Amino acid sequence: MSVPLANQIDDVLSSVLSLVTARTGRLVAVTLAGASQDEVLPRVKDRLRKAGLPDVEVHVRSLPGPLRVLTLEFER
Repeated sequence: MSVPLANQIDDVLSSVLSLVTARTGRLVAVTLAGASQDEVLPRVKDRLRKAGLPDVEVHVRSLPGPLRVLTLEFER
């Protein structure tokens, strides 16, 4: 994994975790865009597990541009 992509993953996950603490409800799904699933999915799932969110569904859409969050789905 390239260093720029690793940094993008760190930045996106920091944003996701900040949003999780700011909202009520339990995060159940995240959709990310901007990279291939094979590059991003294992690292994102590992980081979410370490953050105490092991059961979050992660979807990745390969789209041009930087890695970004498309959707966050919360269960109340």
